[in-house]
Amino acid sequence: MTKLEMSFRALEKTNPYWSSFTCLAVAIIGKDFGKMAIGQAFKNLVEKDDYDKKDKDVIVSNLVKLTSLKNSTNSKFEPINTGVYKT
Repeated sequence: MTKLEMSFRALEKTNPYWSSFTCLAVAIIGKDFGKMAIGQAFKNLVEKDDYDKKDKDVIVSNLVKLTSLKNSTNSKFEPINTGVYKT
């Protein structure tokens, strides 16, 4: 079990009402994981009904941004435009 998966499982256990995506996002914040590790974790740990398949690449790229976040309020993240809401 990888360090990322151990962190994910601990969050999942202590926060049973969180989605698997939320657990992964919180598990990687500020931990400097690589894109490949995040992509693999996303594939293996996040439930398929937690995201729309067509948004996977955008979601993973935003997770990569989260992993390098260091308690900064200036970080900019691109919202995922799924077409559900008009912008």
